[in-house]
Amino acid sequence: MKLIEKRNRGLLMLAAVSLTILYAACTKSDPIAPLVLQDDQTATPMDNEVGIPQPDYKFLRTLAYVDEDGSKRSIFTYENDALVREDFIFVGLNAWSSQFEYNAQNRLEVQSLCSAEDITKVNGTDFECNQIFELRSYSYNNDKLGQYSSEKFDESGIVIFNESVTINLDDRGNIISELYNNSPNSSQNHSYIYTDQDNIRKKRVVYLPTNTTEEFTYEVDDGINPFYPLWQAFGYYRKPASDQTLLSPMFTPHNVTKVFVDNVLKLEVDYTYDPKGYPLLATFKRYINSGSFREGTISYTYSN
Repeated sequence: MKLIEKRNRGLLMLAAVSLTILYAACTKSDPIAPLVLQDDQTATPMDNEVGIPQPDYKFLRTLAYVDEDGSKRSIFTYENDALVREDFIFVGLNAWSSQFEYNAQNRLEVQSLCSAEDITKVNGTDFECNQIFELRSYSYNNDKLGQYSSEKFDESGIVIFNESVTINLDDRGNIISELYNNSPNSSQNHSYIYTDQDNIRKKRVVYLPTNTTEEFTYEVDDGINPFYPLWQAFGYYRKPASDQTLLSPMFTPHNVTKVFVDNVLKLEVDYTYDPKGYPLLATFKRYINSGSFREGTISYTYSN
């Protein structure tokens, strides 16, 4: 409860949650030039700092996901060259807001999530969150992300679920392992192998305590992963295990076109790119059993 009170006091006053206003904001351009990765160019990791202009990056403004189960939309808000807010809209269901705070070294430290119904108007277009339903924290070792933690709360502020991910990175800033700890009796370990261009080539997952395994093999093109600039510039991190809007892990520079699980094709993606190599549209198929599949699309817009 003390943790929630501390973070509530520290929350910044943020822009209106009105979907109409948010949608209009999506078209606003930021003076940021695009990053172009050539086929033979290695993406060198950069410090995850904010408050400094990022001249090489072009940042996501909106993401719209559609499949047979419905649609989702994300809207990203930037202030002073930093990502400060992400709004999620589940069409026909609900909406919620994710708000970001940074530490003294300008690295992402806290991500506070609350439902749109718990965001109230203070004055003008300023809103604040009344009740946090999830708090995500980021810890660093030698300026590298070392742990991601999440706590979920009920309406009384009591923790009802928590998990943590211990993260190890190599000297180039690539994540080489993630240890998920969801409960005292359940965890999973992810380990990664990279190509010379820092793209993920293989991921091995070990599920504990059963010690069962899965091996993921990735094929990529030379387009720019739209989440990679967010990871590089701000330390933006999502759990790849449970997010369908991430066709490519955010910490791989280029876009995944095929994913094989234990040598069986599970995901296939085609992209339409802008002249700078950023995807505008992704059309995907998720293969299930007996050759059947589910189709969907993701469309992207950018801050410039």
